[in-house]
Amino acid sequence: MFSFLDKFFLKIEKIKIDLGTGIAFFFIIVFFRFLLESLLALGPANGFLPISSLLHYFFWYGVSFLFSSLIVSWFSQRPIDFVLKLILIFYPFILFPLLFPLILGESVKLSVSYLYASDFKTIFNTFLNFFENSNFSLSLRLQIFLSLLALVIFVYWSTKKWWRALMAAVISYFLLILAGSLPSFLIIFQNPQKLYPLPSLLDLFFHHQKEILIAKGYFSYLSSYNFNVWLDLVLASLLFPLLILALGLVVSFWKKDLVGVIFKNLRLRKGFDFFLTALLGGGVGIYLFSWYPSFSFINLIALINLFLIAILFYGATAFFDDIFDKEVDILAHPSRPLVSGKISEKSSLGIAASLAVLSLMGAMSLSFHLFLFVLASLFLAFLYSAPPFRLKRFFLINTFLVVLAFLFFAWGGFFWIFPEKNILDIPSGFIGFYLLVMMILVSLKDLSDFQGDQAGVIKTLPVVAGLQTAKLISGGALGLLVFLSFLFLSGNDFFLKIWGLIFGGSLFGLTVRKDFSEKVLYKTAVFFLGAVIFYLIIR
Repeated sequence: MFSFLDKFFLKIEKIKIDLGTGIAFFFIIVFFRFLLESLLALGPANGFLPISSLLHYFFWYGVSFLFSSLIVSWFSQRPIDFVLKLILIFYPFILFPLLFPLILGESVKLSVSYLYASDFKTIFNTFLNFFENSNFSLSLRLQIFLSLLALVIFVYWSTKKWWRALMAAVISYFLLILAGSLPSFLIIFQNPQKLYPLPSLLDLFFHHQKEILIAKGYFSYLSSYNFNVWLDLVLASLLFPLLILALGLVVSFWKKDLVGVIFKNLRLRKGFDFFLTALLGGGVGIYLFSWYPSFSFINLIALINLFLIAILFYGATAFFDDIFDKEVDILAHPSRPLVSGKISEKSSLGIAASLAVLSLMGAMSLSFHLFLFVLASLFLAFLYSAPPFRLKRFFLINTFLVVLAFLFFAWGGFFWIFPEKNILDIPSGFIGFYLLVMMILVSLKDLSDFQGDQAGVIKTLPVVAGLQTAKLISGGALGLLVFLSFLFLSGNDFFLKIWGLIFGGSLFGLTVRKDFSEKVLYKTAVFFLGAVIFYLIIR
């Protein structure tokens, strides 16, 4: 038997599957699973599955595929790329629960049904008696049993250690039960009153949907919006952070150095700025309409997803921009991965495309409006960086495009929470003030990039007006804006007026000094604003 396995796995090792082909094959198989379930009338009311289920399926199968690969690689001590290829080749086996009953001439029941439990005890009991539980179809139980058996054989063949093989099977089985219990976590954490499982989710949908910051905007755009669509999108949002975590772990197993390169070039602080901008947009709506979202498990997941979307979005633009900015980065940012030779142009483009798709998929599960604004912002990034447009070369247009991307995220945050509103509900004065502030803040970034922009003939304010003049203009505008904001918004509070003067003067001084540092300026602003928040809380 082992000689047969040796020959079999040797043949698999010789099979060449590039990354793009592997991803395409995975998506095709999952799509066929979705299509078969729809054709067999396994959707709501014995009909087609809603299109939202496709996003849900991609996330669920993506998470299970990646985590199972990690477990198999860890216990078998085989390279992660070989394990990914091995599982991918056998991935059509996910169609087995649908095809097996057809082969036997029997009707197909709902082959994968989630467990709706109101406590962890029920989930644990399912773990103990899953294979004898008739509530799950025979074909599903047979599929899982055969998969675990194959896992035991493979791990034992690889290591010749039974304990590793059995541990891999037990852990995989446990995680599979947890993945199959996904709605239970909504019931347990969102509704701790221990209501009867399914009605508690129905109660959330029919009576508390407006309090939940996931999928609110789909009411306006989907005439067939129903409970199943809502549940698909909520579950997809729960899976999204797990998908990002699994991808990060797989990449670290595959190429450890690449994880560091990607993480560093994500430029987290700037991605965090987009996250804060989206929160600002939502905060403006909360201020205008005096409606406050409740703090709950689902809304916490929504905030985490919003953060991830912003980070992935900016990471995509960063890797894409680096491809066309090599001449600039050689002078201004020589440590960046592309110019330092850590990755190739093809790799940078692949990473950018992957991050962009992930940000769009995450946004799609969270809010239709946010999806549109992220898509629009990615289009702006293309116009900004890529030839033949490369609009970053043109004075003021380059700055305005970046500011417009920030404004799109602010609108995305606003409509994420208030999808029933429209642009006219946002005061034009706020939009104008926001654009002015962001024009000043974005121009500060150009001070750090002066040498590179000058070499690349990118007409930013420092290149056009000179570095010192640009510092005086940007620093003066920023300092004056901060001081005037404190002066007119602090009422009769003398301390805040003085603090605003000190704050604005400090920002001006840090901007015009010879060794200007964007990071120092950012930390100073955080300190001053933090002090203001602390003062407002204790006064």
